[in-house]
Order: sequence, then C-alpha cells, then structure tokens
Amino acid sequence: MEGCSKKPRTSNSDDDSDIKPENMPIKVSNKNYKFRKTNGPILPMVIKLQINNFSVLRVLVSTGSAANILYWSTFMKMRLSESMLKQCEDAFLKDVIGNSVVPVKGYVDLDTTFGKGGDAKMIK
Repeated sequence: MEGCSKKPRTSNSDDDSDIKPENMPIKVSNKNYKFRKTNGPILPMVIKLQINNFSVLRVLVSTGSAANILYWSTFMKMRLSESMLKQCEDAFLKDVIGNSVVPVKGYVDLDTTFGKGGDAKMIK
C-alpha cells in the first residue's frame, strides 16, 4: 500500500471491536453500484488470489480504493511476521462500505499472483 497519508484520521463512530471482519459477509446493494448509460451497473468482483504463496479466497476488488486491506486475522494465518510491517502514519481507514473505521497497524509489500498456469502474472 503505497503512500499512506501523513495526517492521522480520527474516528467518530461507535466501537465495533466485537465484530470479526473474517465473519462478515460481503454485501452489495444498489447504492454501491456505479451505473453506466448502457449495459447496466458495474458489478463488484470477488476473486481468489495467491498472496505470498497462500490462497486468499475472498478478495473484494474495488477499483476506486486507494488501499488494499489485509485483515489482521488473515495476516496472522499467513504466518507473516509483525517485523515485516512498515510504519504508516494513518491512524484509521474507513471500511469497504464506509460505515466504520479500522485501525492501521502498518503496511507490507507482498508478492501477489493473479491467474493460473501459463496465464498467471505475479506482481511484486
């Protein structure tokens, strides 16, 4: 995640610390769609990726997002070291639907593979 901003954001919403992100369904409603003049809405895409040789099964692709969020529980399941994290000045990022904020522990650069076999492409 390149370019964390230098000024921290603050939260003005209620604390949702009892909600575990990995248990939350990915919900999309008409208010989330960007409509085109033809061919209907641009639908959200959920894909599977290989990240640092781990299969991550539910990745929500958001073309309008400036951040790629990896939940802490996923970070730990991937057996990544906290020492890999680089400092990020942002205190919070809004969640995918903008309802609450989540604390930022830092950012990490990971190899990500899209596709399979001869069509696979790795991004470092």
